[in-house]
Amino acid sequence: MKKFIENSVDGRIEAIGEDRIIGWISSVTGNVTPVLLIGGRYAFPQAHGQPRPDVEEVTGLHPNSGFEFLISRIAPGERVELFGFDGGRLLKIAEKIAQATKLAQNVLSQLNQVARLSREPGATAIVCWEGGHNPIGRAKVLYDIARETRPTVLITYQFEEFGTRIWEPLLRENITLLAIPWVERHVFHRALRARGVVFDTVWISKERLPAFELASQLIGENTRVIVDHDDNEAHFSSSNAARLRFYGRLTTPLTEVLSREFACHTAASATLAQERGAELVRHARREVDISDLPPPEPAPQPPETAPDSEESVAAAAEDSNAPAMPEEAEEEVFATVGFIGTVRPHKGLIEAARAIKHFSWRTGRKIALHIYGTYNPPALRQTLEELGATTKGTIPYDELSRNIATFDAVLTGYPTSADDAAVQTYQISSKIGDGLAHGKPVLVPRSESVADLAGIDGVYLFSPQDFTQQLGAALSRKTPPTLPRDFSVEGASEVFERVAGSEAARGGTELLHTLAVNDTPTRGPLRKTVLLIWKQTDAGIYGRRIDQIARSYKRTDPAARVIVLELSHNTTAESLLAGRGEFNSDFHIQAQAMRDKDRRRPFGTDGVEYHSISCSRLSEVEDRFSDYLMEERIFPDNGVMILFPIIRMYKHIARILDDYRVIADVVDNHFSWQTNTHADSVMQYAALLRSSRRTVFNSENNRTFFSDAGFVPPEVGARLSVIPNWYQVPDDALSLPMPALRTEGPADIFYSGNLNDRIDWKLIEMLSAMLDGARLHIAGSGRRATAQIEAALKDNNNVVYWGALTELQTASLCLRCDVAIIPHLDDEVSRFMNPLKLEMYRAYNLPVVTTEVSGMSEHEDVQVASDRQDFVDRVRAVLARAPRSRPPLGGEMPGSAARYAQMIDEVFAES
Repeated sequence: MKKFIENSVDGRIEAIGEDRIIGWISSVTGNVTPVLLIGGRYAFPQAHGQPRPDVEEVTGLHPNSGFEFLISRIAPGERVELFGFDGGRLLKIAEKIAQATKLAQNVLSQLNQVARLSREPGATAIVCWEGGHNPIGRAKVLYDIARETRPTVLITYQFEEFGTRIWEPLLRENITLLAIPWVERHVFHRALRARGVVFDTVWISKERLPAFELASQLIGENTRVIVDHDDNEAHFSSSNAARLRFYGRLTTPLTEVLSREFACHTAASATLAQERGAELVRHARREVDISDLPPPEPAPQPPETAPDSEESVAAAAEDSNAPAMPEEAEEEVFATVGFIGTVRPHKGLIEAARAIKHFSWRTGRKIALHIYGTYNPPALRQTLEELGATTKGTIPYDELSRNIATFDAVLTGYPTSADDAAVQTYQISSKIGDGLAHGKPVLVPRSESVADLAGIDGVYLFSPQDFTQQLGAALSRKTPPTLPRDFSVEGASEVFERVAGSEAARGGTELLHTLAVNDTPTRGPLRKTVLLIWKQTDAGIYGRRIDQIARSYKRTDPAARVIVLELSHNTTAESLLAGRGEFNSDFHIQAQAMRDKDRRRPFGTDGVEYHSISCSRLSEVEDRFSDYLMEERIFPDNGVMILFPIIRMYKHIARILDDYRVIADVVDNHFSWQTNTHADSVMQYAALLRSSRRTVFNSENNRTFFSDAGFVPPEVGARLSVIPNWYQVPDDALSLPMPALRTEGPADIFYSGNLNDRIDWKLIEMLSAMLDGARLHIAGSGRRATAQIEAALKDNNNVVYWGALTELQTASLCLRCDVAIIPHLDDEVSRFMNPLKLEMYRAYNLPVVTTEVSGMSEHEDVQVASDRQDFVDRVRAVLARAPRSRPPLGGEMPGSAARYAQMIDEVFAES
C-alpha cells in the first residue's frame, strides 16, 4: 500500500455485476488511466473519468474517477486486477476474487472451449435442439448429471425466432456451452470436423430433428449415444406455426425413425420411461442448505414520476388540501406458496390464484402466492396480479435458491378444464426436484405422469377437489422433506453411468451419419498457421519488420501457412482513395494493396499471404474477425498469433485472442510520439505484455522502458526477449538484373524511409550543396513534410525525389546506387527504434553513413558520423573510393531471423 500512497494514486473495485465491473481510480491531479484484467485477460473499457464527488469528499482525490468495464466472460475464483497508469508507471491498485459467472458470448470462443474439452477421457456432449428458450432447461439437468463424473459440454442450436442469446436463466451459470446459430451451422459443422471434435458419449435431449443433426456432427466410430425423453415432443411439434420448420410436424416421422435406431434411452417421467423402454432419470437436483442463504434481490420497481414534473406538483398541491385517509393495515401473511417457471395458460396458475385466495378467505389466514418467470401471453401477469399474486420476471439459476428459500411450499401448476391429455400423460415438472432439494413441500397436480410419486414424503398430489386439503397438509408440516435418491444428481448420475457404460449404447449411428454428410467437404487436415496482425495498412509494401518475420518463417517452414492480417475501418480505405493523387504520399500504393488484401490475392513469390478485414461499423469487428478465423481454419489447435501493438480495433478482438497462443512484438514505442497518453495504448500494452506467451522487443531501450514503467511484471521475465531487426531480400528481388560496375558518370546516394518524422532536413540541404556532381535519391512518403521536400529540391538539380516506392522498387534503386545514408535526428522517437533500413542497405551490399542515433554502431561498411560536417565528409570519402563489384544477393538466414523462428516453434510446442 505504501507505494500507492507515495504516488498519490488510489482506487477500488466496487462491484462485479452481471455484465460490468464498476469502481473508481484517481490521484491528486486526476491524470490516471485505469486498466482492468480479468484472469489476466483484457476487459473492455466502457467509460472512465466519470464524476464521483463522493470520492473527492472522502479521499480528497480528483472527482473524475469513476470507471466501468464490460465483462466478456468471468468464472468464480478468477482474479480481477485494477491497474493505474499515471503517465510514468503502471501501478497495481486493487484486486478482487470474482464470485460471478458470465458465459462467453462469442461463439468462436465457445467452440474453442468445446474443442479442448472433447479431447479429455470420457468427454460427454449434451445435445439440445434449441437454446434460446426453455427446451435447454432439461439439457441443463442432463449436463449437471453427466458433469458429476465426466468432462461435459452442452451444445445447442439457436433459431432466430427464439432470440439471439441463450435462455436467460442460464446466462450466469458456470457451464461449458456452445450455442451455434442455426443459419450458420454448416460453417460450425466444418470447423468441428476440421478440429476432430468427437465425444465419447452424446446424450440427446428431446426428440427434435435439429438435435439429431447436431449429434451427427459429434459422433465417432466408438461414440455411445443416449436419447433422452422429457415431453411428448410429437405433440409439441405439431402446431401449425411450426409445421414447415426443421423442428415441426413434417419432421416427426424422421425423428421417430432416428430415435428408435438407438438402444439406450432415458426419460424424465415414469410414463415416458415405460413407453420408450427407457431408464428413469428424474429432473435431478443437488440438495441445498438454505439456513444461511441471503435474501433474494428485490424485484425492480417501475420508475416513479419525477418529483419536479407538472403532474407531481399538481398532485402534491391537491394532497396538501385533502383530508388524510386512514391507512389500511396490511394483512399478515401466514405462508407463501411459490411457482417459478414458464407461465402459460395450461399451467393453471389463474385457477391456482383463485383457489389460494379462496382458501385464505375461508381460513382467515392469508396465503401469499408468488409467481416468477416468463409470461406467455404477457397479459397473464396482470391478471395474476389482479388476483393478488406477487409476480417477478425470470429468475436466473444462481438466484433460484434464494427465492425458493422464501417459500413455505412450491406449486408446480393447477389442473384446468383445458388440460391436454397428450401433455399431462407424459410431462413432469422440474420444480418437484427444486422444492425437495430445498426442503420444501411440493404441490403437484395429479396426473398419469406423476402417479408414481404418491407416497414420496414432501410430494402432495392434488386435484381441484382436494387442493385445499393438500395445501393445508403441506403448510402444516413440522419437518422439511428430504431429497429422494432418484431426484438427486448423485442418484441420477449412477443411472447415467450404467446406461452410458453398456455396450448397447455404441450402436445405431448408421442413419445418423446420413445427416452429417455435407456437400461442402472438409479441406483436408488443419495446417500449421502463423497469423501476424499488423497495426497499420502498409504490410507487404515496404519490407517492414512484420514482413521480415513472415518471410523468414515461411522459408524456415515452407509447409506452414504464414498470413499477415490488417484490420481497418472503411473510412481508412476512403481516405486512401481520396489522397491517391498526391505524389508525396503512399496512398496510391496502399489503396491498391488494400484491394488485393481484401480479395486475399497473393503478394510476391515468398509464399506469405496478405489479408485484410474492413468494417463499416465497430460493432461488426468481432463477428467479422471470428468469421475470418473460421473461414481460414485458424484455431488454437493449429495457430499462433503475433500481434504488433498498437493494433487498430484491438479491444474489439481481444476476447477472441484469449483462447490463442499469442506473441506480442513491441516493434516501437507509441508513448514516444503520443503527446497525450491514450487510454487504448495503455490498456493494450498492459494486457498484451502480461498475457502473451512471449513478448519480443526490437531493442534493449524498448525493453527497459516497458519494464521500468511497470508494464512487464517480474514473473513474466522469462518470457521476454530482445530480437533486433534483420532483413532478407525478397524472392522477387533475387531475379532483378544486376547493373554493370560504374566507371563513369555521377555517383548516386540513396535514402528511403518515412520523410514525415526524424529526418534532419538541414543535413540534407548541407549534403546536397556539397555533392560535387553526385546525385541524392530520396524515396518515401512525406505528406507532412511537403515544405521540406520542396526546399530540398529548390535550386538543387542533384536532388531527386521519387515519391513513395514499394520494397521491390527500392531494391532496384539500391542496386544502382553507391552509398546509402541514414540522416536521422536523435530524438525521443529514434531512441526506441532499431533501424531496419540499415539491415536492408547491408543486404543489398551498400556502404552506409549514418548519424549517431540509437541502434547504430560502426562496423564494416557502416560509418557513424559525430555531426553534420563529419557526415558530409564521410559520404564524400565513400564516393571517392574506387567502384567495386557486389557479391550476389541472398546468403544465410540472419541470426535474429533464426532466433525468431525458433521462438515461434517453441510456442507452437506449448499446449
